Amino acid sequence: MTIVGAGLVGSLLAVVLRSRGYRVTVYEGRRDPREGTQENSAGRSINLVATARGLKALSTLPPDVATRLKALGTKVYGRVIHTSEGQTLSQKYGKDDDEYNISLSRSKLNDFLLGEAEKAGACIKFGHRLCNVKLPADSESSTQLEFTMGGGGTCLTACFGPVIGSDGAGSALRRAVPAFEASSDILAAGYKEVLLPAHCSQTLDQYGLHIWPRGDHFLMGLANKDGSFTGTLYLANEGDLSFSSLDSEEKWRQFLEEHYSDALPFMDGVEKASEQLYNNPLGMLGTVKVAPWRVGNRIALVGDAAHAVVPFFGQGMNCGFEDVDCLAQELSTRWPPSSGTPQKLEQALESYARRRKPHADAIATMALENYVEMMRSTGDPIFRSRKAIEAALERDGELGASFRSRYAMVCYGGGQSRGSVGYLDALKLGEAQWGVVCDLAEGFSGSDSQEADAFLDRGRAAQLLEERVWPLQKQLGVDLATVGIGSTS
Repeated sequence: MTIVGAGLVGSLLAVVLRSRGYRVTVYEGRRDPREGTQENSAGRSINLVATARGLKALSTLPPDVATRLKALGTKVYGRVIHTSEGQTLSQKYGKDDDEYNISLSRSKLNDFLLGEAEKAGACIKFGHRLCNVKLPADSESSTQLEFTMGGGGTCLTACFGPVIGSDGAGSALRRAVPAFEASSDILAAGYKEVLLPAHCSQTLDQYGLHIWPRGDHFLMGLANKDGSFTGTLYLANEGDLSFSSLDSEEKWRQFLEEHYSDALPFMDGVEKASEQLYNNPLGMLGTVKVAPWRVGNRIALVGDAAHAVVPFFGQGMNCGFEDVDCLAQELSTRWPPSSGTPQKLEQALESYARRRKPHADAIATMALENYVEMMRSTGDPIFRSRKAIEAALERDGELGASFRSRYAMVCYGGGQSRGSVGYLDALKLGEAQWGVVCDLAEGFSGSDSQEADAFLDRGRAAQLLEERVWPLQKQLGVDLATVGIGSTS
């Protein structure tokens, strides 16, 4: 088994496949990131969010792996909204504090997974950047991969088993194989990161995802293990107010003082914040969709190579982890390590692609919708009132058993249990449920949880859910009891 790309998904795939008895070789264009190099890190997010969905995909690994992985991060229980009017409002992610996400350092997680892959027996070859792929005309010959080497020169490698591309949104493997067709939708906005130092952030809720929504741009902050926060500013790339227009530290100072004066104390003041935002690299945001996901019994794609999404639902890594779980399951069922049947391998790759693509397309849609929600809707009093009613409905002792928010279904769904909620299920159910929530919230103008509990008309809620939502749940075959942290705790 050959894997191209040793990022988060490729490294995890190597661990999982080795645990199931496959021989695995991984090729990575970068030098070993554990050697302290910052190669290819510019413009990439520093922090990631692991949700229960992604952690459920680790269930086939030795239990200590998931435990040690979670210990790398910080728990996040909900959003903390900092409005332009100076209010600070909280929105829990789940029913209670038993449901949370985990903020992780990208580099530390990648280092951890690389170490686990090597301990499992995978061979990882760094400094091998893919430049060409030659597919044979017959089923007996090998796939030829050509790499440029870090020290100069090239090498040609013969791969008799499947080649799995996990080399990111700009996948060199995908681009080298004409059968893969990819569409890219680049967002007109980008992001820059800024540090909120620990000594300045002590009064910030360490267990919240902080959002400063400002209509056409917003700042987000995620906690780190050392008590600092990684801030991410999202803004248009071009225009009157954009990254391109903020072309000096003085303009950044004016921008921050006008729009984020309440966040500046956490950034150690306007001077340091403006210096960072002026000098730090600009990251791109975009959606990549690919069809097909596999070529015969030769090549398949996983993670961002197959479906890059914008980060506003925190599901890029989690979706990739689900890819790994699904692919490993299909391979071990249809093409176990002792098998040499090309037809069975092709069936495994086809079944994997057929199962995963609809869900990858669905999370791409929801991630774009969440971009608008985080930037604009979280600052809207009407939206906040609706979210309060949604939370009250979800908390209700009787109705809550058959109602979970779209956020909960996306982040705490997944897994291999019967009736588990996939991304596509969450998209369809979420649309139906939000219509019910909007109707139930008519006339409510608060955001306090106790006020929402008192306002909620439970009889009308039961009627609307019975008419609009529960039949769809039955049609989709989902069981909301599978939504939760469960075995990942």
